[in-house]
Amino acid sequence: MPLVGFATVNFYDEINNPQHRGMFKFFDRAFIGKPLNADFIDNLSKLPHFINDNL
Repeated sequence: MPLVGFATVNFYDEINNPQHRGMFKFFDRAFIGKPLNADFIDNLSKLPHFINDNL
């Protein structure tokens, strides 16, 4: 089954808007370059671990 992800280094100021939260929850996993404590998006540094765990 394919996984769909989203990676970005932008959306810093918009990340708390409900529309963007809904967009990120659409993906199996979303990653952003800025360190955040959020349940719907991970830090970009966790992308390689996610790929290795799911290949």
